[in-house]
Amino acid sequence: MKSRTSFFNPTAFKKTLTRFAPVWALYTVFLLLVLFGISGSQEAVYMARDVTEMIEVTAWGNLIYAGIVAVVLFGDLYNARLCCALHAFPMRREGWLLINTVSGLLFSVIPNLFVSILASFVLGEYAYLVWIWLGVAVLQYLFFFGTAVLSAVCAGNRLAMAAIYGIIHFIVVLIYSLAELIYQPLIYGIELQTSKFYDFFPLSRMMDPYLDVDYTKNVLTYNGIVPENWVHLALCAAVGVVCGILAWLVYRCRHLERAGDFISLQPLAPVFLVSYTVAVGAIFYAFSDMLNSPTYVLLAAGLVIGFFTGMMLLKRTLRVFNKKSFQGFGLLVAVFAGSMLFTWVDPLGIGRWVPDLDKVESAAIYENSKNYVYADGYKHNRFEIKDRNELAEIQSLHRLLAESRPVDDAARLVDVRIRYAMKDGTEVNRVYKVQGDSAIGDRARVWLSDARYIFQMEDTEKLYELFSSVQADRFYWRENEEATGPHYLKFKEPEELKGLLDAILADCAAGKMAMQWAFHGDAEERYHVEFEQNEDFFDPDSFDYVYRFHSVQIYEDSTNTRAYLDKLFAENADELTYGYK
Repeated sequence: MKSRTSFFNPTAFKKTLTRFAPVWALYTVFLLLVLFGISGSQEAVYMARDVTEMIEVTAWGNLIYAGIVAVVLFGDLYNARLCCALHAFPMRREGWLLINTVSGLLFSVIPNLFVSILASFVLGEYAYLVWIWLGVAVLQYLFFFGTAVLSAVCAGNRLAMAAIYGIIHFIVVLIYSLAELIYQPLIYGIELQTSKFYDFFPLSRMMDPYLDVDYTKNVLTYNGIVPENWVHLALCAAVGVVCGILAWLVYRCRHLERAGDFISLQPLAPVFLVSYTVAVGAIFYAFSDMLNSPTYVLLAAGLVIGFFTGMMLLKRTLRVFNKKSFQGFGLLVAVFAGSMLFTWVDPLGIGRWVPDLDKVESAAIYENSKNYVYADGYKHNRFEIKDRNELAEIQSLHRLLAESRPVDDAARLVDVRIRYAMKDGTEVNRVYKVQGDSAIGDRARVWLSDARYIFQMEDTEKLYELFSSVQADRFYWRENEEATGPHYLKFKEPEELKGLLDAILADCAAGKMAMQWAFHGDAEERYHVEFEQNEDFFDPDSFDYVYRFHSVQIYEDSTNTRAYLDKLFAENADELTYGYK
């Protein structure tokens, strides 16, 4: 009688569920602890807020848990003796893969469904949020588990499985770090746009909000879902399914005798070796500033260590220092060095390219100093320039910046950034080092002293209305010959505020209000002015009301503002407050 081969064995399936029950049981306990933490809030709206925040961090948990489940379920493939014995059974390979895949999916679905049912009773009117969270968790897990299964069948041991799994999910971070650390400095002025890499980094994208919700003090308003994030999540889940299909194809042709090797699928060995070598080199390069060591010396050391340790992992021996290995390393270094040389020569003129004004929608120029701007906290100041004449001036300054590169050890260097918003929806970002006390620095200082830039307002006439209800203005008098320590003066009289704004706007027009000290020669900061508004607003992140404020530094050469403040301080000498608050 001919024996039958099985694609799915119920007995083996039940055995898998019970054999690895501690895995999904511990996961269930973890979810229950999270639920207890959520239910510890007294009000339903706070519990609902916790759920929406948990949705945004679920990806990290699924990334780790999916990898653990895959390495546990497919651990039999990493022991040569057990692997051969397992495949001697009359069940087809597809059957083993199907049983483990279905089991792995249930390891997530069952615990999450169980905890979601319990949570729905706890949340009451906000119970619908739990089911949305469940959908997000399941789709995310489908993506991560699919890639984990593919990693498991391509690897020959658990360490390799973790390495392949990590490379799959963090290859974009490696590429971005490599481009930012090594290649970006070779083209003067180029600044990488993180958003371009962000679109290809699923783990980070999955931390975006999936729900459009508004919070007030005691109410949560659900405005619907965020379509683009759900589309991205659905695409990621589809990628997980494709990875599962690829895992099935790889598993069918997997050599059982490869169990215990680092890589079971040999065509992947060069990919791993190159990725691992470059990653180690980039890590060594990143530590060069911390160790005060020559950057390229550490890069070379990292490449050597990465290549030969990678060879040791692949060959499972320390005897990798031979002619063939050195030839491979030489080829890798030649390609790497050639790519760096090509980037530095810049035959395409990327670093010298200036956008055509006919294709520019708007531009912004700003520097690295950060001011408090209302309630957003620290952020880069910049304003949008749309006037065609002003855009032409920015373009002219851009050409000068691209053609003149100051020496690295020049004093008073400032990073001046230019950003173009193109009519096709793209952005062009450039950053140049400018010497503050140079002719180009003078031109840049005029733009960075513009009142629209200082106050982040297109119409500066509204400043008088905006600050007419200022509660308190605080002035910090820096240490000088006459007195030591800070001196505070508070006032809110409308005529005093108007005079102060008139003086600041006059210095802005004179190009003397740039916030960076490098633009002011030897002049020191004399005053630090903070404007505050009466109007408070509710911050949903902190569930509290906060005030808005704006800060401006006044230097010695800001003559109009300095003279006005000197006069105010002299007239109100009896009201000065000394010391730090």
